[in-house]
Amino acid sequence: MGLPEGTGMQVLARSAALALALFATNTMAQELAPGVAGSYLAARQASVENDYKAAARLYTQALGRDPMNHAHMENALSAYLALAEYDAAAVLADRMLQTGSRSQIANMSAVAGEAMAGDYAALSASFEAGTRVGPLVDALLIGWAKIGAGDFAGGLTAFDDIAERDGLRPFALHHKALAQAYAGNMEGAEAILSGDAHGPLPDNRRGLLARVAVLSQLDRNDDARAEIERVAGSELDATLAHLDRRLAAGEALPFVEVTDPAHGMAEVFYTVASALDGEAADSYSLLYSRLAEQLNPGHVDALLLSAEYLERLGRHELASATYDRVPRDAPEFITAELGRADALRAAGRSEAAVEALRQLSKAHPDVAAIKTKLGDTLRRMKRWDEASEAYSASLDLQAEIDETQWFTFFARGIAYEREDRWDEAEADFRMALELRPNQPQVMNYLGYSLVEK
Repeated sequence: MGLPEGTGMQVLARSAALALALFATNTMAQELAPGVAGSYLAARQASVENDYKAAARLYTQALGRDPMNHAHMENALSAYLALAEYDAAAVLADRMLQTGSRSQIANMSAVAGEAMAGDYAALSASFEAGTRVGPLVDALLIGWAKIGAGDFAGGLTAFDDIAERDGLRPFALHHKALAQAYAGNMEGAEAILSGDAHGPLPDNRRGLLARVAVLSQLDRNDDARAEIERVAGSELDATLAHLDRRLAAGEALPFVEVTDPAHGMAEVFYTVASALDGEAADSYSLLYSRLAEQLNPGHVDALLLSAEYLERLGRHELASATYDRVPRDAPEFITAELGRADALRAAGRSEAAVEALRQLSKAHPDVAAIKTKLGDTLRRMKRWDEASEAYSASLDLQAEIDETQWFTFFARGIAYEREDRWDEAEADFRMALELRPNQPQVMNYLGYSLVEK
């Protein structure tokens, strides 16, 4: 949706990117030690290519010959986290920490593992003993650990402490509001989210979702709908449109953003993963979104973010599997299936992509975007007649034709032209230009086609 994430998120992103650079330098120095060169070089190449399955296997093999090499352990750990193989990652993280490693990634995995086990007392003790994920997020994780251990006041104090740091106040107050809502204090949560308690907070998607639920719990559905319109405007994504319909029907929305302290920690990791987008390597940012998934398997935004990172990393099969974990009854399911179809096609499984889109279209026959995506996929496969049929079905569902449909007309025109249906193709090209005057792709295609004719 493109909502701003706030100044605190930007600070987090820059600091985490710097930490990554320093860590990578140290890791490279260790990896250049002699021994097990063959396994190491193959594993290193797999890492460069983001081939996480091969990297996990090859670094594990290298550890068989050099079992105390922490660099190999960390690289294998990172690969397992990228694969969402959390049990294998936990074993390596424990091994690293037991043998004296001060790895940030091992600490991240260990923190998530203890939270998943519900051992918040041990987790709080670990932080007190010196466990560190990062100076900018530790206080938030400590806050949720204290809440999980039954020290709610101590958790709020941790959030207040980080709120005093320059640039991090909105981030800390957001988590304090989540904690209040988790505890059932919707009035306290709304006082923070509205800005009445500590001043206004920057607009962002996760804050909007939380406040909408809180307002609904306070029997203020009209205010919740007004907040959606204020922040997101009239063009709502699937999630917000779904919530708006439920609010309009008078339904009391449950607060589901944090129903367990581990979910609060998931929010910390997810926010960092989002903030790192474009500021750090996608392979590093992916670790944060994967840990958010581990801590809250129902965190659909984390699933979609992980899938997006995996697609950009060229791991299309893993992206497809991640999209496939979005529940069928989730508002984001259609978005996830469209993403899965793209990932399947990019992985060379075009027929599987077509089948996924056909099944999705049967389940949701009134959604034009599905038929458009099907047309795009078939057009790339040069199945022109099927593509033009899909585009026509998409256009037939449009209540009114506006500028946003220019590409659908253009794409159908291409399919028609390849089918030797020139009159229909020219009409579509000209309609595309009417909707988007002087569009260079359409003008070039139409111009060259006319020359050929």
